[in-house]
Amino acid sequence: MTSDENIAAIEAAYKVADHDLRVRYSKIGCVLALVLVPVFWGLDWTVYRDYVWSMLNARLLCDAGIAIVLVLLFTRVGRRNIRVLGIMWAIFPGIAIAWMIYATEGAMSPYYAGLNLVMIIVCLLMPWTAAEVIALCALTVSMYLGACIGHQVRLSDAPFRYPILINNMYFIIATALICVTASVLMGRRRFEDFRLRHELDGRNQELAEMDRLKSEFFANISHELRTPLTLILSPVEELLNRRHLDDPMRDSLELMRQNGLRLLKLINDLLDMVRLEGGRTEFARRPVDLATFVPGIVDSVRHLATTKGLRIVADGEGDEPLVVAGDPSCLEKVFLNLLTNAIKFTADGGSITTHWRCENGSAQVQVTDTGIGIPESELPFIFDRFRQVDGSSTREYQGVGLGLSLARELVEKHDGRMTVTSKVGTGTTFRVTLPMVDDVVVNVDDVETERDPMAKMLQEADRAGLAVQKVEGQDLAEVGHGDARVLVVDDEPDMRRFIVSILTDDYRVLQAADGETGLTTARSERPDLMVLDLMLPGMNGLEVCRELKSHDRTKDIKVVLLTAKADEKSKIDALERGADDFLTKPFSSVEIRTRLANLLQTSQLQRDLRHRNDELTQTLKQLRDTEAQLVQSEKMNALGSLAAGLLHEINNPLNYTLTAMQLALESAPRDDEDLMDTLNDIDEAHSRYRHRPACVCVS
Repeated sequence: MTSDENIAAIEAAYKVADHDLRVRYSKIGCVLALVLVPVFWGLDWTVYRDYVWSMLNARLLCDAGIAIVLVLLFTRVGRRNIRVLGIMWAIFPGIAIAWMIYATEGAMSPYYAGLNLVMIIVCLLMPWTAAEVIALCALTVSMYLGACIGHQVRLSDAPFRYPILINNMYFIIATALICVTASVLMGRRRFEDFRLRHELDGRNQELAEMDRLKSEFFANISHELRTPLTLILSPVEELLNRRHLDDPMRDSLELMRQNGLRLLKLINDLLDMVRLEGGRTEFARRPVDLATFVPGIVDSVRHLATTKGLRIVADGEGDEPLVVAGDPSCLEKVFLNLLTNAIKFTADGGSITTHWRCENGSAQVQVTDTGIGIPESELPFIFDRFRQVDGSSTREYQGVGLGLSLARELVEKHDGRMTVTSKVGTGTTFRVTLPMVDDVVVNVDDVETERDPMAKMLQEADRAGLAVQKVEGQDLAEVGHGDARVLVVDDEPDMRRFIVSILTDDYRVLQAADGETGLTTARSERPDLMVLDLMLPGMNGLEVCRELKSHDRTKDIKVVLLTAKADEKSKIDALERGADDFLTKPFSSVEIRTRLANLLQTSQLQRDLRHRNDELTQTLKQLRDTEAQLVQSEKMNALGSLAAGLLHEINNPLNYTLTAMQLALESAPRDDEDLMDTLNDIDEAHSRYRHRPACVCVS
């Protein structure tokens, strides 16, 4: 719809609403005038006692006219002509007051104030346009002038009081201007308020339609999901009941069954929530003794508590039955949610106590744990749908935040209430209060449910799928065979066990249940590959990946991120933090084997390339050293050639000198000792010089 069309639609709707508003307010104005006009007769006794009966007649005639208008407003003709009738009921009091002014003192009459009162009441009460208010004010001023002039004409011998008339006219006209201005402003405000309400109603209708479509979608998709899920779980149940199944096959089937029940539980909760929201839930109410019903629920989850190392206690006050009128299956959902939540958030060695008693004619069941507790800031929102105390990607406990909301709504549908108190680090207490009945207690075990396989499966899903505990103290030692090692980091034991079972034939597999342990293991063991879940308690997968890729010691580990998010942003975030690949849940065993094999091959190629690069670097270094030696050798050869040339040039004159010295020694007189000593010294110096070039050449 274009802007002009939208404005036209709003204006058309405003006209309809304005018409209805005029009819309603005109009725109110008529009733108000019918009451006020006779009431002011008391003023006549004080001001104009001589005219009291004639004024009473005028007032009664005014009320008669107003009464006729009021009656017409309840008819179709009157509603169709609301603009005329709306002005008429306001004119009748003005006519009556103008006649009183005419009949008494004219301009000197204080009853002109009544005309001001009529204009003010009409302006404040009626949703009139500015033109209608101007018309009424002009008519009122005209009636006042006519009354004053008529009075003066009737009493022609009396002096005309122009100052008084001008004074009264001043106030009447000023009141009229104020009324017109107020009418304009109020008209704009009414239209703006209507426009905002109209748009808000449109948005509310859109939201209501979206909510309806959402509810229908959830209902339809839940029904459609339950059918194939039933066809999965039923054959799995049949296979598990067979004998001669080997342990790996039985483990795989049990894994399928447990997680199928988890999915069925989630679907059932969504379907129940949609039914409650749409008011389509049918409760098969009957007398239920909580003193025997609640201990049975506690016993059904006792194995979950003992598996986690918790102590679970069920006790009650007195031996009297606590009979309430309720649907056993719905009440079972309520107490199962509370108990399994307590198991989920209570650490190993803690305790859970279920206590029931009668209090002020109501049955009260209290579930208290010694768990982690709930922050005070979160307590007002703990029953909101899809609300979780820790909704981050590093939360320690799984869930969608639907169980407590569903439990409280079921309790309220049974005319009860659910409250919670908690303290961080100490524990949490949930209280369910239900009204008691006087009926005799009956057995709550449903025989038909036991015979119906589908109902039994749904009941088992409520017990098995409500909570996924954080399993502590598991054996996470290395398993499998192969040359390469893979580290699997996932906080869900079933998922971790499934991945490990896929990889043990080809790899040696290490395991970790949280991000910090996975990072420590990766640094100490340095596996070849790492399968890392995105959502982990403490430190999520992206943080672990970033830490690994930021250090030289672990940056070569190939990381595959597991995620249930398939959007572009999640992929980009994973790649920016150094992830080598990612798997989107659900994935097949063939896919994970293929991806890991490709990554392992890529890692091997990178190692081979790095080795070849190291070899080439070493060879290049050796070549550079050999080149330096060759250059040095060439330099020495060139120096030797230069020295040989110099020696040749030096030896030639030196030989002549030595020969001449020998001749001089032979021919010198022997008896001249000084000469002989000098010649011998020269000969010895030449001998040393002759051997020196040979030494230089050798060096």
